[in-house]
Amino acid sequence: MLEFVFDLHAKAMTLVPSLKFDKRQEIQRVLISLYATILEQSESVAILLKAGKVGGTDAILRSLLEAWVDLSALLKDEKYLDNMNAAYHKEWKKLIEEGIAGDNAFLAGFGDNDVVVESLNSHRKSFEEYRAAGIHPLSAFERFGKADMVDEYRSVYNLLCSESHNNIRSLMNRHMRVRDNDIELVLNNFTGDGECEVTLDSVAGILMNSSLAMHHRFLSGQPNGFAEMDKRLAELRKARDG
Repeated sequence: MLEFVFDLHAKAMTLVPSLKFDKRQEIQRVLISLYATILEQSESVAILLKAGKVGGTDAILRSLLEAWVDLSALLKDEKYLDNMNAAYHKEWKKLIEEGIAGDNAFLAGFGDNDVVVESLNSHRKSFEEYRAAGIHPLSAFERFGKADMVDEYRSVYNLLCSESHNNIRSLMNRHMRVRDNDIELVLNNFTGDGECEVTLDSVAGILMNSSLAMHHRFLSGQPNGFAEMDKRLAELRKARDG
């Protein structure tokens, strides 16, 4: 599966120039940027696993899945962009307010600065306009719901968040092994492709589905560009599952 992910990524990169988009339209800029994130992070996971470095790959996969959720939701309903923008203004507003308060050394650069104050006022105004219109930032569950991926939220995403947040469940599974009635510490215990089959299959599925969706959305003229890769993925899964 690792070799397949590399091949699929190479194919997707070859066909990127056929995705012609109008950079003047915000929704198209966001769609392309989400797909670009999927392309970059798919390759990152593959490179790490090829090098035998499993640490961090599930955290990257979580971000990759979130990008696919936003992309899918936005393709289903362009009004989803309003929720994304509401979140954008809310987070900037919160960060700048913290910086201007002057109590956070990491945000000292936000201090006595007219430009920063002007930016804060702009974000506050935009956020309030969205709120007045009944538009709000979505929770992770709501985002997955908009993409018709509630089952994924309650399963795959739960596991990936545990990895990203270093919950006890993940820490013990990652670094502790019971052997000969004893417990030993494990570091970088990567034995091969098969060990990360679920991660690689998820990456392959997201990269394939997002590529097909984007080329359909932007009428790239490459309707069969991924046909061979799609068939190959189905064969790999059939061979694995029996």
